[in-house]
Amino acid sequence: ADGIEFVTDIHYESVQVVKNASGWSPQNPCHSAEFPDMVVNVKDKKTGAPRAISCKAILVATGRKPNVEGLGLEAAGVDYDLRSGVQVNDLLQTTNPNIYAVGDVCSKYQFTHVSGTHAQMVVQNAFFGGKERVSEMVVPWCTYTEPEVAHVGVYAHELEARGEECDTYTANFGHLDRAILEGATDGFVRVHCKKGSEKIIGATIVAPCAGEMISELTVAIQFNVPLGRTGLGGVIHSYPTLSEAVAGCAFQCKMKAWEKVVTNDSNTKLKVAYPAERLLVPPRTTAGGLGRFFGVGFCVGAGVGALFSFLLLRSV
Repeated sequence: ADGIEFVTDIHYESVQVVKNASGWSPQNPCHSAEFPDMVVNVKDKKTGAPRAISCKAILVATGRKPNVEGLGLEAAGVDYDLRSGVQVNDLLQTTNPNIYAVGDVCSKYQFTHVSGTHAQMVVQNAFFGGKERVSEMVVPWCTYTEPEVAHVGVYAHELEARGEECDTYTANFGHLDRAILEGATDGFVRVHCKKGSEKIIGATIVAPCAGEMISELTVAIQFNVPLGRTGLGGVIHSYPTLSEAVAGCAFQCKMKAWEKVVTNDSNTKLKVAYPAERLLVPPRTTAGGLGRFFGVGFCVGAGVGALFSFLLLRSV
């Protein structure tokens, strides 16, 4: 059966193409429908024994380092490190304040979208008196696997390591109509909020289009849009879409405000249950038994066929 074999402690000797594929060339390896048959010749580092490993493609994942040598940066008064690159401050200024740096050469976030954002920040800061800071960036990323994995903000394990807690809301794709139709029910959306609040501090999405979906949560973190009723929970998401999973997390957050607390109304024989967020607002009344005001709010979700009553009045 096909599987994955991990081979460690080896020295790579050479790569041979034993059977070429139509239209394939080393210069344009991805511009063909098929990959060639290749053999990677290696030697065991301990024993020196040779081995030939057959494969179709080779993924080079050795990491990168910034190309900063030989540029005369010392003469320009620009400090750099061979591993971390050009040293910059929060405004992307180098140690020579008249020189800025952007992108992979100075950033731990080696993404194309980060480099583009850096360029915009430098134009604003250098020519228009701006104070846009790297520390204020909210950077999403996506790994383009099947399904895609996208993330923005902090992880729960990072908070745990700092001794901090969070409220986590997860919406799986198993009951999402669009996911069922497309046969992609293995995904999910997970949102972390600051403990006891609706402030979004991190999110992870696993979905066929996670890279597209993460933008909504990136905007929410960047501009302090809460997850609950006054934020994403107040946004209508189209049906049927995978983004309804974001709405699912928001709905879970909204439900916390619907917890019913029973209190006695001294002016009536009714026992009233209010949403927790309305406990400080007394019920309005008029003279006369049936003239008293009481409200019943409800919503019907056609997509899920559910009826939710959030104000419950019961006579005693």
